[in-house]
Amino acid sequence: MNPFRYRVGIRRGGDPALMVLNLLREIVTKEFRGQSVLIKPNLGFLGRPGTGIVTHCEVVRGVVRFMKEAGARDRVFSPPNPSRKKSPMGLLTRGEGSRST
Repeated sequence: MNPFRYRVGIRRGGDPALMVLNLLREIVTKEFRGQSVLIKPNLGFLGRPGTGIVTHCEVVRGVVRFMKEAGARDRVFSPPNPSRKKSPMGLLTRGEGSRST
């Protein structure tokens, strides 16, 4: 038997950033105050938001808002490929990733 309990939430329709923010508020119990966090959206392929090929930029926006609200000190964005200088969403400006405050 699996000793871990996973919390899953599903939302449909509306503003993706707000849906993600509200969902994370409901299901996340971990404390992030003062911690650094890595946000690594699925950007392995070029694709338009809403296709399911990449993480929708508004979903990432909701995660970032949640982490700010939760008091995370730094939010570090990491590219899928260290040689890529800019992601399809325009979040990255350095080869290894960029910091957002």
